[in-house]
Amino acid sequence: MGFVLTPCPVSGKWCRLTGKKANNGYNVSHSHIRTKKLQHVNLHVKRVYWAHGRRWVKLRLSTKGMKTIEKIGLDAAARKAGIDLWSLPHQVDGGDAREQWKKVNGPSRTTPVDKRQMMNLNKLAASRHPLAAESKKLLDKLKPDEQSDANLVNLRKLSISEHPLSAEAAILMQKYK
Repeated sequence: MGFVLTPCPVSGKWCRLTGKKANNGYNVSHSHIRTKKLQHVNLHVKRVYWAHGRRWVKLRLSTKGMKTIEKIGLDAAARKAGIDLWSLPHQVDGGDAREQWKKVNGPSRTTPVDKRQMMNLNKLAASRHPLAAESKKLLDKLKPDEQSDANLVNLRKLSISEHPLSAEAAILMQKYK
């Protein structure tokens, strides 16, 4: 006789491994008046590493369930509870291959660039923006004493000024839009 592995229902305040749920109880006053109360389980949503699946699995566990995982392991505890670990929400662990890929290719996600924040030529030249190289060339053409001037370092203000590089700044502004 084997266990049937079923996907875990997501709703409800109960431990997915031990099946613990709230207990009905009473508050008893000094005059012995009983009022009903629920004694809830100490539940936590935990990410547990599943070595066989090479992934992090998200479970709602009681502290007793956490101790059970520490004692007998996640595979055995899930088998005993009849949980299909493959169907749970997870985060894949890439391992060493993923770490090496990140070193070679850099971050896999680029953050969106807000146009209003990148008008500063110093920030634009130091960023990963597509126009970073052109803004760095424009910044290098500015004299070192003019780089400290806040009006000329701002791309918008430089393009409308009387500076000799204002035409190049205006062209860069058009590309930026």
